[in-house]
Amino acid sequence: MLRRKGLLYMLVFSLATDIASQSSEESPFIVRPKSEPYYVSEGEQGVVLECSFSAKFSNKSRYESSWTAVAGDVPRHLTRNEVSFMKSRYDLLADDGQYNLRIKRVELLRDNGKFYCTILDKESGSQKSVAAVVIVVVAPDKPVITRQPSGAIHENELVSIECQSSSGNPPPSFSWIFNNNTVVPEGWHQERNATSPNQPSFSLLQWRAGAYDNDAYLSCRVWNQALPKGEYKSVITNRLSVLYGPRVQAGPVPEYNVEEGERVELTCTADGNPPPSQFEWYHLATGERFPAATWQFVAEKRHAGDFRCTAINSVESGVDKLTLNVLYGPILKVKEVLNPAEGDSITLECVVDANPAPDSVSWSGPNGIVHKGPRFTIDSVTKSHSGNYTCSATNTLTVFSARADSVVRSGQAVTLVDVLRRPGRAAIIGSSSSIVVGGHAKLTCRVDDVGSPQAEYRWASPATGGTYGSLDGSTLTVEHATITDNGEYRCMPHNKIGDGEEGVFILQVIEPAKIIRPLPDNRVFNAGEAAVSMFCEAQGYPAPIIKWRKDGNDIISTDESHWYVRSEQRANSCSKGEVCTIPVVSTLKFAEALLWNDKGNYSCIAENGVQDQAASSWVLVNVIHEPVILNERYPTDALAAADVSSTAHVSCLASSRPRPKFIWMRNSTEIRDGEGRYAIRTSPVPKKIDEYESILTISDLTEYDHGPYLCRVANGLGSKADVIIKLQSKAKPQSPRDVRLISFSSTWLLVGWRAGFNGGAEQQFQFEYRKVNPWKGSPDGTEPTTITIEARNASTQTVYWQEGEFTIRSRRSVAWAVFTIFNMTNLTPQSTYWLRLRARNVFGESDWTPITTATTADVVETSEIPRPHSLFYNADEKAIYFEASESNRSLCLMLFVSTGDDYAKGTTDSGALWRTVDCFTEGPIADMDFSNRFKARLCYMQNISLCSESSDVLVSSAFVSSGWKYAAPAGVGAFIVVLFILLLIICYRTKHDATSKTATIKKTFVAEERSGGEAGVDNWCTNEDAYDYSNDPYLCDYNNQFITGHDSFAGPPSLQSNPNYGVYFDGFTTHDGQPLSEHRSSIDAPQATMYDIHEDSDETSYTANGSRRVMREIIV
Repeated sequence: MLRRKGLLYMLVFSLATDIASQSSEESPFIVRPKSEPYYVSEGEQGVVLECSFSAKFSNKSRYESSWTAVAGDVPRHLTRNEVSFMKSRYDLLADDGQYNLRIKRVELLRDNGKFYCTILDKESGSQKSVAAVVIVVVAPDKPVITRQPSGAIHENELVSIECQSSSGNPPPSFSWIFNNNTVVPEGWHQERNATSPNQPSFSLLQWRAGAYDNDAYLSCRVWNQALPKGEYKSVITNRLSVLYGPRVQAGPVPEYNVEEGERVELTCTADGNPPPSQFEWYHLATGERFPAATWQFVAEKRHAGDFRCTAINSVESGVDKLTLNVLYGPILKVKEVLNPAEGDSITLECVVDANPAPDSVSWSGPNGIVHKGPRFTIDSVTKSHSGNYTCSATNTLTVFSARADSVVRSGQAVTLVDVLRRPGRAAIIGSSSSIVVGGHAKLTCRVDDVGSPQAEYRWASPATGGTYGSLDGSTLTVEHATITDNGEYRCMPHNKIGDGEEGVFILQVIEPAKIIRPLPDNRVFNAGEAAVSMFCEAQGYPAPIIKWRKDGNDIISTDESHWYVRSEQRANSCSKGEVCTIPVVSTLKFAEALLWNDKGNYSCIAENGVQDQAASSWVLVNVIHEPVILNERYPTDALAAADVSSTAHVSCLASSRPRPKFIWMRNSTEIRDGEGRYAIRTSPVPKKIDEYESILTISDLTEYDHGPYLCRVANGLGSKADVIIKLQSKAKPQSPRDVRLISFSSTWLLVGWRAGFNGGAEQQFQFEYRKVNPWKGSPDGTEPTTITIEARNASTQTVYWQEGEFTIRSRRSVAWAVFTIFNMTNLTPQSTYWLRLRARNVFGESDWTPITTATTADVVETSEIPRPHSLFYNADEKAIYFEASESNRSLCLMLFVSTGDDYAKGTTDSGALWRTVDCFTEGPIADMDFSNRFKARLCYMQNISLCSESSDVLVSSAFVSSGWKYAAPAGVGAFIVVLFILLLIICYRTKHDATSKTATIKKTFVAEERSGGEAGVDNWCTNEDAYDYSNDPYLCDYNNQFITGHDSFAGPPSLQSNPNYGVYFDGFTTHDGQPLSEHRSSIDAPQATMYDIHEDSDETSYTANGSRRVMREIIV
C-alpha cells in the first residue's frame, strides 16, 4: 500500500514537473482541456476531454502520447498512442492530430479526479502534460443542526450553533440567514470541508446575543454545483430565548402638548424578556401615582409637568419620562356694564390669561372703533359711543392631536357702554307681506338703537283707524285675518327720554280667487256657427286674473288670434276707501265661424297671487261637423306596410260628430267585414273628442293585396271624406321633415320635426349636431355629438299656426301638427350649431335632413359678479392674458369674438356678430387666432348663463416693425419735451399757476339697425370663408345653398318656401311659459331677449321681429 502511494506521488510529481517546464519550452499542445473543472453527473454519457498536438509531435517513432487518470489514490494508464487499455469505459478519439478522450459513462469513484494528456519524447526522456479536472457532482444531504442553545440565554452571552451536511461533491458551501432575511456576515461562521465525497462538512456560527435576537431563528443553507442556481437545502434552528431587562418608552411623544379639556392618554410601552409584569406612572409635580401602563384623564392646568413611567420584569427595571404641557386659549376678564353720562371719561381694561401668551389683544366697538392693546380710554363719551365693546385676544396652540398644524384659539369678552338716549329708527319685519284670508301674520318692530333705558312700543293699524293705540310690545300678531286687515301698520318706539322714528309695513290680505259662475259641463255647437262666446266669472281680492286654456295650453289673445279674450271688473258695494271682494267676468269669443277642430276641453283659471290656490272650471266643447280625415299623408296619400304571408292592419282615422260610418273599398269594390280574409273593427279613439278609428285587417297577405285602399267616411252631414291608403311591403323609413327651432335659451335649443312614414316598423332617430367655429363660420373637423332617440319614448308637442291671410273681415284659422321634440342641453351661450337627423328601422336608414342652424341666446347679466379686468390679447403669441379671480374659484372667463369688419373711424358698426369661444378658468388662453375685437365676461361655472357685464379685450398689433419699436419711445420723449416748453411759455405769459385738466374723450359709434337671419339663427354656407371637410359627412357647397346627394348636408330650407308658417306661431304659450308670437324657421332670428343696456355695454339684443337692437360700444 505504501509502495503504491509512493509511485503515485512520483507520477504526480513527474507530471507536475513536466507541466511547469512547458512554460519555458515550445508547447506541443494545440488544444488543451478546459482550465475550469468539468462538472459532470454520475451516469452522464459522452463527456469529451479535448487534447491535440502540433504536427511536429506526430512522429510516433519518437513521441509517445498517453492519457492517465488519477482518482482517489489510484493512478490508471488509460491509453498509449492509439492503444486504449479500457475500451469498455473510455473511447480514444485520435484523428488528424486530435487526441481526445471520451468517457462513455461517468462513475463517481472512478472518474472524480484529474486526467492527464501526456506527450513523451522517447529520445530525450522528457514529457509534457496538461490536466483536465473532472468533478462528478453529487448533491449534499439536507443539513442538520448538531449544536445549538438548549435553553434561555442572557443578553451579551456567546451563542454557538453548528450545522453539518454529508455526501456532497464538491464539498458544499454554507450560508446562514436570520428569520427576517438578514444574511449573516461570513466572518461570523467557520467551515470545515470534507476531504472525500462520503465525509461530512461543518459550519460553526458564533456571536454575542442581543435583545433584538429574542425569538429569532436561523436557517442553515448548503449548496454545490449539483443543485440549480438559487436552490438550496436548508435546516432551521430552534428559536432563541434571550433574557433582557425592560426597554421603556413613554408616549405618545416626549414633549406632549395638549389643550385644556382634551382627553389625555399617557402610554407606557416596554419590551423585555420576560415581558414586564409591573407598570407605574408618577407625576412629579403633584406626586400622583397610577399603577398601569396606560393613564387616561382630562387635561387640567394642574397636570402640567413631568410624568415618569417605570416597568419591571425578573431581570431588572426600566424608566422613561415625558413632559405634559397643558395649553389653553385666552380667558378674558372685563367689566360687564358701564353707564356713563355724556362727557364722562371711561377706561376699558381687559385682563388676559393664556398659554402660550396671546399673540394679539384688541378692542372693537360701535362705528368701526378699533384699538390695539388691553387698555382703551374714551376721554369724552357721547351718544354715539353707546354699544357693545368687545375685547378680543388670540393665541396659537400646537397640540399633538393636530399633528403638524397649529390651532388658533381666540377669546372674547364684552363690556356694554350704555349712554342714556331715546330710541332710534324702527323697522317692521313681517313673517309674510301677504297672507290669505283666515291666516295670521306676525309683525316684529326692530330698532337700530333701542335707546337707554330700553324702548317700549306703540302700534297703529287698520283696526285702530290708523291712530296709535294702547298696544305695547315689540310684536303685533294679526289673527284670523279678513280683507279689512289690508293696509298700513306703524310702530313707534319710545322711552322716558323721547320718541324714536316710526316704522311702516304694508300688509296685503288676499281673498283667494273663487269661480262664482262656472262653465257648463258640456257645450255643443255646429261647425260654421258664428259669434260663439263662453263666459267665466270669478271673485276675490285683489281682482283675479282669468286665463283660458284649450286642452291644457294657454290661449293668447292678440289682434291676429283665433280668439278674443276680454276681462272686466263688475261693480261692487264697497264705499270709497274700503276693501272688499272684486268680481271679474272674462269672455272667450271665437273671432270667426267655428271650425271642426275648435272642439276640445276649454277651461278658465282664476288666480290672484295665492300660490297653488287657483280656481278653475272646465267645459267639454263638441262641434257638430262633417267627417275629417286625420291620417298623416306622405305627402298626398296615407301609407301602411305589411309583408307577404303576414297579417296587415290598415288604420283610418277620422273626426266626426255624429258618429261616422266607415266604408272600405278596393278597386271600386266595397270590402265587407268577414268576407274572405278581411275583418273590419271600428271604435272611438280613447281620450280623444269625437275621433274614431276603423282598422281593416287582412290575413295571409299576398302580393296582390299590396296597393291602394279607399277609406270613405260619412255621418249624414255635408260631403263624405275619403283617403287613399297605400299598402306596401315593409321598408326603411322616410326622412324626417320640417325641422324647426321650437324654443331656446342661452344653454339649450328645443328642436322639433315631423316624423316621416316609419316604413311599417318601429323607427328611431339619429340626431347629430356640431358647434360652429366663430372664426370660420363653420364647424371644425371634430366628430359630431350623436344622440339616438327611440320614437316610442320621444317627447312630442302639438304646434298650432294660422292658415290663410289675415284681413279685417276674416281672421286666419288654426292649423296644427304633431312635432317630435329634442332638447339640446349643456350648450354654450351665443353660439351657433349645425344640426341634422335621419330615421332608421330594421330595414335601413333614411336620407339625412338638410342642415339646420340654430344659435343660443346671450347670457343674463347680474351685478353680483364683477367685471373682468386686465384683459390683453398678444397677437405675436396668439394668447389672451387675464387675471383669474382668486376670491371666487367658482367663476370662469367667457370669451367672445367678432369676426366681422372692425369699426372704421367716423363710421357706424358694420354689423359684425358676437360669438362665444369658451369659458376659461385659467390664463393665459393660448392658441387664440387673431381678431380685431374680443370681449369677455365672468360667469358662474355651474351656470354659465349668468354672467357679469362685458369688458373689452385690448388687442395688440402683430405688425409693429422692429424700427418702430425704438422710434415710438423716442417720439413720446420728444413730445413730452415740446409739451414742457409750451407749458413754460403759457406760464410766462399768464404770470400765474395754471392747472391743466385733461379729459378722456370717448368716441361712441351707434350701430345701424339690422334684421335678417344672421341676427340669431344663421345661414352657414357663405362665399367668404369656405371650409372643406375631407371625408366628412358635414359637407358644404358655398356656391349653392342646397347640396344634392344621398349623404351630404344641404342648407336650411328657405322661410319663403314654407308659407304655412306665418307670423302666428301658436294660439298657446310654449312649454316654458314664454309666449311665442310667431313661428320661426331654422334661419329666423331668435326671439326677443331683453337686457338692460348700459351706456358702456356692447350687448346685442333682439326685438320681437328679429331685428337687432341698437348696440353701443365705447372705444377708448
